[in-house]
Amino acid sequence: MRQGMSLLCALSLLGCGEGLPQAEAQAAAGAVEQSIGCADCERSPDTADAPGTHGYEIILPVGDQALLPAAWLWEERAEVGSFVRLRSGASEGTMDWGGGSALYHVGSPSRPPLIRTQVSPGTGYAVLGHISGYFSNIQAGMVRGSVELAPEQDSQPVVVSTDFVELALQTHNGTLWQDVATRRVYSSGWGLVFAELQATIEPNQPVRFEIRGWRDPTWHRLVYFTKARMFGAQCYVDFSNPTGCL
Repeated sequence: MRQGMSLLCALSLLGCGEGLPQAEAQAAAGAVEQSIGCADCERSPDTADAPGTHGYEIILPVGDQALLPAAWLWEERAEVGSFVRLRSGASEGTMDWGGGSALYHVGSPSRPPLIRTQVSPGTGYAVLGHISGYFSNIQAGMVRGSVELAPEQDSQPVVVSTDFVELALQTHNGTLWQDVATRRVYSSGWGLVFAELQATIEPNQPVRFEIRGWRDPTWHRLVYFTKARMFGAQCYVDFSNPTGCL
């Protein structure tokens, strides 16, 4: 049965960068329904459901051959197994599933389910990924972003303890994206790390989970992704108090 209320609807207007371009901001009505829920929503004819969307959860389909973006090619070779590469032959690019959900600076080739993103030397952070949605609820509620990843230094003899990525949950105020909550995830450089971040979000506004890679002044860094998702808590209406949730 389809649910009567959607909490996370994939947005077609949200993409890479610090803010929202003016032309895209004007397209804010382009929210679309999830594959489950939002039965009373109007679907924009110019948009489509983001892949991996399941009711109140948006999942990046990392390593799913059937949902590989068109700019990428999946190949099977007996001597090396599965890998994906850009059709253009470029050394890196964006793995864009639409709806404002993408991984950036993806190395070509990558070997799914380990999708390799590359962080060039510099200062501050490089944005490595976004999952974008729209939180519609009758009251404030919990939104959670989670990832499974393995950050590491490239070419540095000794892995340093400051090797990390930063997770952020953001909302859009009509002009720019603002962090609601952030968390740094540290790694020794060995093995996969699971991390999540959650925050209480006011209803009826764009929401985004952003994954950032710390940029070393000298060394290239690599961040491998196997899983990434954003989840919005479902509201079960309290019929004794119709303006609230149980």
